[in-house]
Amino acid sequence: MQKKGLFWVILPIVLLVINGGFVWYQSVQQLQTHLTIRQLHNNVTTRIEADIFFGANGSKMLSHFTYPQEYFISTNNKGEFKAYDPTNNTLISEQNFALSSDINLFAYFFRHKTADLGLQELGFGLISADAEETYIIQNWKAIHVDNPVQRVELVHENDAPIFMAYYDINETCLRKVFFDVYKKVGNFTLPSNITEINYLAPNDSMIQKTVYSNFLINDAVDSKMLNYQIPANAKLLK
Repeated sequence: MQKKGLFWVILPIVLLVINGGFVWYQSVQQLQTHLTIRQLHNNVTTRIEADIFFGANGSKMLSHFTYPQEYFISTNNKGEFKAYDPTNNTLISEQNFALSSDINLFAYFFRHKTADLGLQELGFGLISADAEETYIIQNWKAIHVDNPVQRVELVHENDAPIFMAYYDINETCLRKVFFDVYKKVGNFTLPSNITEINYLAPNDSMIQKTVYSNFLINDAVDSKMLNYQIPANAKLLK
């Protein structure tokens, strides 16, 4: 496994699925779910499978990727990120707030911040909110002009986020996200299907669908996997 190749493959996935540091509802102390990601780019479909484990109070998270390659990812709300390849016994370690488990869409559902999905924390201000039938359509503008995303459209239906769109300073759409198939897990509700369209360049886009299934909570969680320790003799890739 090459450091550069692995890191840039898993980074966009981690930014979507890692969760931690959020305020858990009292009835859910730890959680486990299966993750299936399907990506379509240049007429090539890629499938990724993983089991995701969230620790007590959301302070830690472990992802065990099983297909097409086995590796482990651990992260926390301080931005401490580790990716371990058991086949080659190699480790990537990063410290970057951009990798914080707080900075991702899925975590905001657990933190009960569905009203803005963290846009205020990310430096956006609400500029409009309009009602249209059963929908509430919000527009958020970046506070800083150097932000590559200058406007975000967020749509709710019955208080649940169903759509987001990200635009640059020229009002070119960079990314669309659709939230679907909401499920009750413990005392909170979250989307089990998230579909993203990333516009990489004119006439070039990547579609990614993420499906969360087989939710387990508290004592049903695989505690051995949740507490998995990366071997101390793993070789650090620099």
